[in-house]
Amino acid sequence: MIHVNSKATLVGILTSILITSTALGEDKHTCSLLLKPPFSAWADSELVLQSKKNLVYLESIPYAFTDLHVNNRIVIRGLPKAGAEARFAPRVLESTEALKLEFRHYTTPEGFEKIQTRKRLVAGPVPYVNSPYVYPDVTGVFLTTKDFKAEAVGLDSKIHSKWIDFHLPEGTAVVWLEPGIYVIPGTGPVPEWILNSAKTKTEATPQSLKISILGYSPTEIPILPLPR
Repeated sequence: MIHVNSKATLVGILTSILITSTALGEDKHTCSLLLKPPFSAWADSELVLQSKKNLVYLESIPYAFTDLHVNNRIVIRGLPKAGAEARFAPRVLESTEALKLEFRHYTTPEGFEKIQTRKRLVAGPVPYVNSPYVYPDVTGVFLTTKDFKAEAVGLDSKIHSKWIDFHLPEGTAVVWLEPGIYVIPGTGPVPEWILNSAKTKTEATPQSLKISILGYSPTEIPILPLPR
């Protein structure tokens, strides 16, 4: 039985099994929302600061192959390591570099409506995959740029048929993984089976664990949408 006494501890546990889905696709449906600079408006916000904390956590995980296999893929802890299984070594973007980039996030029509309303991206449940390798620790909000279509980043453009182009607030931690794929480190939603277990009032589930799970929310990142 695992006892979790804080949200931070829960996030640490979930980070190793959760990750974000990138929604990427190309069509004529873009977001025309516009928030003008200065981009530093959210520089000290808790959401932006959290991205830095998530990055520190991700970089602290020891790189290691494991004996686990998921859907015929080899599971690797930590960030990809060039020369081992990856052709590219991930790197953290400089703050000035991240500010200049125009990012793109492909999504479903349903997801697009939520992004328009909230002007935020939320981490999904899927980790970074570079077949035949899967990196369960590399989770968060996945991004690309307008130079890459949905299929180029492993998405089905029929499903992820909409997208939004945007700048990120100053101070957001962004990791370049490979050409066309970036991630803002974070954790995805708690799986339904864990939520259902936490909601079940049994003596076998510690109250502290119930409170941590039910009070947990996935990583959210504010964005500054660009006009078409």
